[in-house]
Amino acid sequence: MIAVTLPHLTVTSEAFYDAVVPQTIPLFKRQRLQGASEAVAQCIAEYRKLASEHRLSEFSIKTTDFGSAQPEDFKSLYGSFLQSTTGVGRQHYDSLMVAHAQRVCPYCGTRKAKTIDHYLPHCDYPQLSITFENLVASCFECNTVKRTSAEMKCDEMLFHPYYETFPKNQWLVAEAVQDPPITVSFDLYD
Repeated sequence: MIAVTLPHLTVTSEAFYDAVVPQTIPLFKRQRLQGASEAVAQCIAEYRKLASEHRLSEFSIKTTDFGSAQPEDFKSLYGSFLQSTTGVGRQHYDSLMVAHAQRVCPYCGTRKAKTIDHYLPHCDYPQLSITFENLVASCFECNTVKRTSAEMKCDEMLFHPYYETFPKNQWLVAEAVQDPPITVSFDLYD
């Protein structure tokens, strides 16, 4: 697992939301998203607070807290304004993709990061679809495995590359037993 510094972007997640929502079509979707602006800002602030305290497992803000805005309204912002090669936020997407020099997936530490993962899945937390702190470059395999993850308890959550560091000292011991069948056992280092 690799810690990654969130890249310095020219805009905050809240300001980006407020900048792209007026460009959203159709008008009824735009109005619903504009009505949710304050609630989204509070949601992002809560995300940052809990993530910095390593307590994202306690994040419980649901889409019912966003007035008439629908989950699909939030999810469409990601595809239209970040992921799309012509989206106004594509430069932010690209900055997240190259957040660290090695461009290795921070979850597995082995494969090349080629996709953007929603740390808290956008199927469960669509209001975080374009929250930069929730978007992590990852390999396709880790992103696919995480996609199926639902809400987890604190001890089940994956390492968050922007908010956690991995210990530099030895913490894992492996032992290979060569007697047939060959096996490898792992244990935590004391």
